[in-house]
Amino acid sequence: MPFNGPPRQPAKPNLTSENVLDSNTTEFCYHERVRQLITRIDDDLHQRLKQRATEQDRSLNDLVTAILAAAMDDDTASVRRRIEHSGLRVLPPSPALSRPRDLVIERQRGAGRAVSEALADERDAR
Repeated sequence: MPFNGPPRQPAKPNLTSENVLDSNTTEFCYHERVRQLITRIDDDLHQRLKQRATEQDRSLNDLVTAILAAAMDDDTASVRRRIEHSGLRVLPPSPALSRPRDLVIERQRGAGRAVSEALADERDAR
């Protein structure tokens, strides 16, 4: 069978007052493409999400989709603020004293001589 290219995407329906079907009809979907996400959550979180959806008079799916979309749109600064506020930020301890660069270089002077001399001896032996 010859390859005729990728499958064609269905046309996006035109949702005007003349062609919108009643809510019991499943003749077309208003989404162009959707993906299903299955995840495991504990009973308490599920109950809280259901409660919030009920309070906002929306479906659980609509609420979770909105929460995930908002989380993806969140900027880095906002995420950092929330981490700080929650107390979950972990920072490595800073050194008690940082020495001046020149002092560090001076203290390291000559420390590499043994390796340098061994390499030079090996090269000379060839």
